[in-house]
This record gives sequence, C-alpha cells and structure tokens, in this order.
Amino acid sequence: MKQILICTKCKSKLSEAVQILKEGELNYPVPDWRDESPMSAKGIALMSMKAMQYATKGPKAYLDFTPQYWMRLDDILSEVGKIEDDRVWQGCCGPSGDYGPNRKCRCGEPVGSERNDCWTPKVFVPDPKATRWQNEKS
Repeated sequence: MKQILICTKCKSKLSEAVQILKEGELNYPVPDWRDESPMSAKGIALMSMKAMQYATKGPKAYLDFTPQYWMRLDDILSEVGKIEDDRVWQGCCGPSGDYGPNRKCRCGEPVGSERNDCWTPKVFVPDPKATRWQNEKS
C-alpha cells in the first residue's frame, strides 16, 4: 500500500503517495549513494536502520536517528517550503542537511532536511517528530 507523509502539527499532506521499502526485505534496492543523484526510483521511499549522519564525538548530529526514511526531492510537494535561516542551508554547492531541518510545512513547522549538495545524494529526510506516514486513501 502506498503512503503519504503528513505534518503531525496540522495534518497537511507533504508528499506524493510513495511505496515504502524497508531495509532487510527482499525487494529493498541498493540505495544509490552517488553524489547529486536520487537514492531511489520515483515513488519509492527507503526505510533504513542506518543513520545518514552520526556523531563520532561531541553533541549528537541532527541526522543521527533511526529508523530513517530517504525520499526523492521530487516526491515532496512544492508547498513544502524552505526555512529562511542560512545556518540550515550550509553546504558547498547546496544544502548538506547536517545543520537541522531546512524544509517546513505550510503551517511553519520544520518537517525535515533536504540534502542536495555536490557531495551528497539528492534526498529528503523527514523529521520523525514532526511527520508521520498515513495510508493513501483510495
């Protein structure tokens, strides 16, 4: 069954309907880790038990949580805006996503991080505290 990502605060739809493939299942593809490429096919979100980022020392890194969902940027709705804070948009050629959520719901709630730098895949990682998955209604 396909699911959509929604904002837990206002219940707004944040994504197109996607099929979630879970790490460890037979149909789970090898994520595409190439720089500047989407990690999966359109309409597919990958659920991983590996964090995209982790701290080796010091404070916990923003993207150090599991499970983690990796979505294509073009599966996120255009209404999911950008947070107007240069600190969360740091990166070489685009946002690294390492400095906290940089995308927001139309209600203003920060909902996740876009990673779209020259040294990262193109991916959106939803914040598990601000989003939830909902079955698509037929």
